[in-house]
Amino acid sequence: MKKEYVWTDTAAIDVFLNEQEIGHLTTIDAEGWPQTVPVNYLWQGGTLYFHSGLRGKIDQLRQNPKVAFAVTEPLGLLTSEVTSGPCHDTQLGRSVLIRGLAREVKSREEKLRLLNKIIAKYDPAAARDPQNNPRDPESLLNEPGFHGCLVVAVEVTMLTARQNLLDGKPTKYRQAVAAHFQKRGQELGRERDLKTAALLTRAAPASSIETMHPEGE
Repeated sequence: MKKEYVWTDTAAIDVFLNEQEIGHLTTIDAEGWPQTVPVNYLWQGGTLYFHSGLRGKIDQLRQNPKVAFAVTEPLGLLTSEVTSGPCHDTQLGRSVLIRGLAREVKSREEKLRLLNKIIAKYDPAAARDPQNNPRDPESLLNEPGFHGCLVVAVEVTMLTARQNLLDGKPTKYRQAVAAHFQKRGQELGRERDLKTAALLTRAAPASSIETMHPEGE
């Protein structure tokens, strides 16, 4: 990984992982092949959580708890409108790669707490009753889906993060690129370009440390 792409702002990485909706989980199947599937997930306290059916990937995890997990966010594409030619086109974006060990959450209380947090992340309205009062967390116990799913925790053994927001480039260049994305986003209605412009205006230089949680520590 190029040093200028290394992302070590742990607070910003936590925000990023909390904001994103889809991660890609890689497990090892019965024949020894890697298998990758998209999943909804919850990031909390440095641990990754997701729910699973009673069959399928959970069977693979019971056989081999080692997993990889990737969360990516493509941002604006810097094209020859700004660069010196198509060979210099650059995809801006952010990503986090995780290695970890999966375990099934056995405690009913912990499973209930985590499923309510997952619901609150993806369906906030369902986490409240019709009178707009907080939903009783234990009401989930009466829903058939609660007993038909599992919650899996992934204890992180290594986490690396990458951010390409033109770190290391001169401030004036980043400002010019931000203005380009702002203009293009407004003209074409591209939310991704507008977000890229906002991130470029406050991007901080990356550090030269690649790994936040080295394996084995």
